[in-house]
Amino acid sequence: MNLEKLQEYLKSEEYQKYIDTRFELLRAAELSYEARVYLYREFQKNIYKWIEICGWVYEPRNIQEPDIIFVPFDYQADLIYRLEKAFYDGDVLYIEKSRDMGVTWTIVHWLVYHWLFTEKFSALIGSRKEVEVDNKAISSIFGKIRYLIYAQPKWLFPKNFKKKFHDNHMKLINPENGSVLYGESANPNFGRGHRCVTGDTLVLTDKGFMPIKKIVDEMYPYVIDENGEKKKILRYIKLPPEEIIKVRLGGNIVLKGTKDHPVKVLRNKKEIWVPLKDLKVGDKVKIFDVRKIPQLINSDYYRIEKLESKATDNNIPSQIPTVLNEDLAELIGLLISKGSIVNSSTIQFSNTNTKIIERFIELLRKNFGELKYSVRKNEEGIFRGHNWKDRIIVKKKPCYDVYIHSSFVKRLLANFGVGYYYANDKEVPFPIFISPQRVKTAFLRGLWIGDGSVCLSSFNKILRYTYHTSSKKLAEGVRYLLYSLGIFATVTERYDKRYGTNIYRVEIMGKQGEKLKELIGDCFRNPDFKSYKKPSREMYDSLFNYRNVRKIEKLPPEETYDLEVEGHNFVTNLIVSHNCSVVYMDELAYWPYLEESLRSVQDTSKVKIYVSTPTENQFLKRFVDNLREQGKVFTLHWKQHPFKDEEWYKKEFELRKEDPLSFLAELELSYDVDPKLRYYPEAYECQIEPIEFDPKLPLFASADFAGFQDYTALCWYQYDPLKNEIRNLTAIAAHGRLMPNKLLIDWWLPFLNPEIPYDKMWYNEYEREFLEKVRSWGKPKIVFGEPAHRQVSQVAGYSFETILRKNGINFLIVNIGTSHEIRKRAVQKYLKITKFNANDSGSLRLLDALKSAKISERSLKGTTEGKIVPLHISPEADLRSAHEMFCLGFDVFFKGNTLGGPKISTYAKRY
Repeated sequence: MNLEKLQEYLKSEEYQKYIDTRFELLRAAELSYEARVYLYREFQKNIYKWIEICGWVYEPRNIQEPDIIFVPFDYQADLIYRLEKAFYDGDVLYIEKSRDMGVTWTIVHWLVYHWLFTEKFSALIGSRKEVEVDNKAISSIFGKIRYLIYAQPKWLFPKNFKKKFHDNHMKLINPENGSVLYGESANPNFGRGHRCVTGDTLVLTDKGFMPIKKIVDEMYPYVIDENGEKKKILRYIKLPPEEIIKVRLGGNIVLKGTKDHPVKVLRNKKEIWVPLKDLKVGDKVKIFDVRKIPQLINSDYYRIEKLESKATDNNIPSQIPTVLNEDLAELIGLLISKGSIVNSSTIQFSNTNTKIIERFIELLRKNFGELKYSVRKNEEGIFRGHNWKDRIIVKKKPCYDVYIHSSFVKRLLANFGVGYYYANDKEVPFPIFISPQRVKTAFLRGLWIGDGSVCLSSFNKILRYTYHTSSKKLAEGVRYLLYSLGIFATVTERYDKRYGTNIYRVEIMGKQGEKLKELIGDCFRNPDFKSYKKPSREMYDSLFNYRNVRKIEKLPPEETYDLEVEGHNFVTNLIVSHNCSVVYMDELAYWPYLEESLRSVQDTSKVKIYVSTPTENQFLKRFVDNLREQGKVFTLHWKQHPFKDEEWYKKEFELRKEDPLSFLAELELSYDVDPKLRYYPEAYECQIEPIEFDPKLPLFASADFAGFQDYTALCWYQYDPLKNEIRNLTAIAAHGRLMPNKLLIDWWLPFLNPEIPYDKMWYNEYEREFLEKVRSWGKPKIVFGEPAHRQVSQVAGYSFETILRKNGINFLIVNIGTSHEIRKRAVQKYLKITKFNANDSGSLRLLDALKSAKISERSLKGTTEGKIVPLHISPEADLRSAHEMFCLGFDVFFKGNTLGGPKISTYAKRY
């Protein structure tokens, strides 16, 4: 800006009036409680009023008076209005600006305002480098935020705010209202990679509790939020292994997630979002009120297709159940409680009570009709033990064993989720979780008939209803099944020396136990208590609000999952989890991993604020043009700034005339590459239209493989000789991942050979979709690569060429690929007949890479030995290199080597 104009303004009568008005109001607030209350309420209603009284900016160029009262210019006030509208509409706003317009300071005021006055506001703040997000200095975004927060009057400061606990690197917490600002630098999983849970975490859906892994894998559509409302899942996320934090709450409630996964915590009588890594033992974590659950779940009976018998099957029942109804659920409950699968064709059920044996046989007949079985009386007693092989006999009254010898029945039960051989492998079958309430209660009835009991606590004279098992999975499953019925239960663990195993006890107290008894009937072992002390209402309600953190521990890396949900929160293992309110991405045009970051952040929040000066990045241009068509771009030109004029413009031009393109981008908002610097001007004339894979045409690919620090790029093509038309189907550029005991290139092999299996956990959602697409086309006839791929790696002991060929990929090195000039001639020659896929973002990204290819100005000045070479900027340069390899290979194979390179190799002639 024009510094002289700024200094002139600071001495003006208008500015002095602002100072006087502000001083009088703040002085009144210091002296009067009523004035403080009045101003606070005004601030809550009006962000402009708060800025007028409490806004500050720091201008280091104004050396004598760097601390300046923030008086928004008209365009800044308009920007604040647009930020508010995007926030409350749940929308996107792209701010396209000339440089040095005070946009960052304006957004900082908007963020701090909501941090101060909006309950549970959370914002993710990102920039291309971590030092630009937070370097503790005012030059970073968090530095500006801290400057503004600590400039607030004391009475406006959040209560109980302690710098040691609430002001951390890239994180600021408001302990009074639970708001949080946190930062992250550019990365492919921006906004996503650190707020996930493990695959076994149970999520509350409209059908009951389901493992999040199953929800993601099967794309189940709905979850229940903390208010008990049914919400649509907008996106499913699966990420590679990351270090896990395990939190254990009272009642043995456990959550395993990444370090930044947030949960709701009660601190100083306020609910705030706290990441797992910042939890402390004793914190009160909010849990979902299980009493709401039964009204929220609407399940149908689980069905299977009719099971076909095999020639080797014997003892096939006359009646084959295909629906998981109440009778079958109770039978399964009895089997899991007191039964065992002896081998592939034998099922055993044991009990000392003849009435229970009779009930089991009755249910057997109801479900299977005529079925052969045998009953034996065991005078020695009942079996106990860790598993089938090391069982011991407990000397009790005689036991009755029911044997069913039928591989068909065993397979049928497996279709309903019953499949175990050892006691500690037992679990609640998944179909039970998504069945109607009547089926769940029938299953629990079967369990409780087997191993359930009721007793009177000697400590507080309250009835305790318990279920014992040696299987941790079964105990946890029973607990969540009870939750789905609106019954709160806890799980405790103890070691039993007699049986040499851990015993898990599911426990329900007082009124919750009465509710269980109402649902499953009087099927307890000792139901004869006539009087007991009723628990207080306070004790009863305390079960459904918060549970104390008992233990926190770190676990080895594990693959993680997350969901994007309408309303941003959902219930995991009875604990409320959260997405953030706003995402703010600064200087977007200069981000590495730009496309990956934008794709990743889509599921983090509906409200996204993008800010950038333009560059010649063609992908960004297309992204902005798309938002512009939707009316979501707010443009701020330097001419709107009161302290900038033509004189200032001329000075800026003189300072930066050596780089006119950058000057035009940052001041005139130009996205174009200077025509004289375009390396492939023909790319601007290319045809773009929808393209589908044609199985009648051969498939080709090209590759530019790289190490850890750079991108690998792959492109897929088809050629129609009748139309003399090259079709680019798709392209991808990524870093890949190093898998255990594998080379980096192993991650890429499944892309080029569909016969090579791949482990989904090492690929994100976009990569998995891309893999399935290109693998459905089959193996490319030839994959073209450059001469560098022939070099032997010191780490692997092999070249890329050798590894690819060993894995069945027809990889051909184009020998003339070392010359920039020949590469350029090949691309220019065949761009005229190349079409790019309008329906594929990868293909359009490749075209953008060709358009944005820019000649090095050193080349133009003749400092590179007279050669004209393009600037190497990843990943665009890597995509361009892969395309160049295809054009060179295409010329060799289809056009008879017109570019004057060496003759075709013997290996190539085979194809």
